[in-house]
Amino acid sequence: MRPTIQLGDWGSAIDVLFVENGTPLPIGGADEVLLKLKRPGRDTVEKAASIVDGDAGHARYVIEEGLIDGAGEWMVQGFVSIPGVGAWHTERGTFLVDSNL
Repeated sequence: MRPTIQLGDWGSAIDVLFVENGTPLPIGGADEVLLKLKRPGRDTVEKAASIVDGDAGHARYVIEEGLIDGAGEWMVQGFVSIPGVGAWHTERGTFLVDSNL
């Protein structure tokens, strides 16, 4: 089952894991960690994410007020850049934004 967020909600966290060939990718030395969020039928926004556990490749973005402004299926993808090492994207994921009464 896909995660669901209600339209207009904020303060919820979106977590991503960076893995390569099934193994967590250490991201502690990253100079850029982003979440890319594609709104249904609209633009893609990039938001800075925080490293939760660098050794486990775990990053998090806490949704800001005003971002979740359209109902439907949203896509999310993480991006990390580590100087002198490389840059990686996570697999794309989806979540549902449900309208309110």
